[in-house]
Amino acid sequence: MNRKFKKFEVWVGGSWPIYIEAPSEQDARAHARHILEVKRPPNDTGVWETPPGYFDGIIENNRQMVKGTGLCTT
Repeated sequence: MNRKFKKFEVWVGGSWPIYIEAPSEQDARAHARHILEVKRPPNDTGVWETPPGYFDGIIENNRQMVKGTGLCTT
């Protein structure tokens, strides 16, 4: 099945939104809630530490860019 993915801006608190690629805004919001539960503060390299195989996140230009590996097409 070929599902369409869009990038959604989700505000979960803090100074900037999280951008998540997902098939729907509801899915993006669900993943954002999960990110809040599993994320830890960035380490000194600026890379977000997350459980293996779930989310990859980096800090770019003072914005938190996150893609869900289960929902991302890229």
